[in-house]
Amino acid sequence: MTDFAMLDINDVFLYVAGTEGTGTYTDYTLDRNGSISDNVQANPTQANRVRGIASANVSLGISRR
Repeated sequence: MTDFAMLDINDVFLYVAGTEGTGTYTDYTLDRNGSISDNVQANPTQANRVRGIASANVSLGISRR
């Protein structure tokens, strides 16, 4: 990951098949006045998808033993 300068989950998703991050995921909505809203920019933490699974989230390496 260091060789490719990956900083977050969206950088990783650029190289993983079946995933979409902020670089490849688009979610535009058009309101009744014709104004376009970019939902990815409004909420980038939820702007990722993994095929067959809900939105991916970031977890820390906390283990319970």
